[in-house]
Amino acid sequence: MMQGLQIKENLLTAQEGDTLAREELIKSHKHFMAKVSSRICNRYLTWDNDDELSIALMAFNEAIDHFDPQEGAEFLSFAQTVIHRRLVDYFRKEGKHQHLPLTPMNPEDEELSGYDINISQEQYYEEQGNTQFTEVMEDYVRVLSEYGVSLDDLVKASPKGMCKRPISSFEVTSICRQ
Repeated sequence: MMQGLQIKENLLTAQEGDTLAREELIKSHKHFMAKVSSRICNRYLTWDNDDELSIALMAFNEAIDHFDPQEGAEFLSFAQTVIHRRLVDYFRKEGKHQHLPLTPMNPEDEELSGYDINISQEQYYEEQGNTQFTEVMEDYVRVLSEYGVSLDDLVKASPKGMCKRPISSFEVTSICRQ
């Protein structure tokens, strides 16, 4: 990595349009970008497989363009902030689409990472819980119908205003099992 004075010199020349200085600055700080991104993502990232590093690279380039030494901040601190903000924006945008990578963390050993395994297990347990809840509710509705009662009848006959908070599916399931 470059030293402070050399960073400032390359930064100024890059801001003035010198593409070689910009490329040198980016190339010499790839490890910095990977370290910052990995810390934000809480997992190891590789340049070949992870979009987050591309986001970090674009954010670093943006930091070069927008850094103002008169503001009093160090360039690397500023770059870290820009990378963090761009990754958060990316996570918000992608949050609607839960993606699991199809490639393992280490292609040599073909094993999934602990992160991927945990996400997969969470999804499986959530699906199992939903299936169990549906089965319990179907059984409950069936038993109620044997007595000539529907869920609508229960709602109409229930006391109003006693419970202000919503009841979770776990609570309903545990109540139905009692």
